[in-house]
Amino acid sequence: MAICAVLALVSCDRNMDTSPSRTVARTGKSDFQEAEKANRNDEQARKAIDALVLLMNDEDPKVRRQAAFSLGLAGAEDDDAVQALIEALKDDDEDVRRATIEAISKIGPAAKTAIPALLDTIACGNTPVVNVVIAIGSIGEDGIPSLVARHDDPDPRVRQVVAEALGQIYFIKGKREKESEAR
Repeated sequence: MAICAVLALVSCDRNMDTSPSRTVARTGKSDFQEAEKANRNDEQARKAIDALVLLMNDEDPKVRRQAAFSLGLAGAEDDDAVQALIEALKDDDEDVRRATIEAISKIGPAAKTAIPALLDTIACGNTPVVNVVIAIGSIGEDGIPSLVARHDDPDPRVRQVVAEALGQIYFIKGKREKESEAR
């Protein structure tokens, strides 16, 4: 129940366009109350993310799984959230690890520091390869250096993920370039 309340705060903040500069652009005037409201929303979102990061260390795996899932939904792009997710990739509970990989997928490029840990989960043999490929692919071009650095990993499963993720990244990049040329 508490996680739902935290998630509601974060989701609400992510859907609101209340930053002071956007408020001025939208209304054509400087509105101190709107700016103050935006600052309160930012503070609430920060507190919610901090609470979710703390819940990643809960003794109950169901709580850890839900906290990881909620961090992904919130698009928690800050270093503390990404670091908590990286640590959760080592969790003993398979469901927590899967929720963590899904959260990293949702965060995308801001989670590029998670790539080495994602590849390590493959080497440990405790994560489905396809989930890791999807997560790394969602990180996009920012993840290429980390992938290239592991191209000669001794584990063939890691090399497979590297090849698939690079292919996915370049497929998406090529598709975007073709779409922009067509315009």
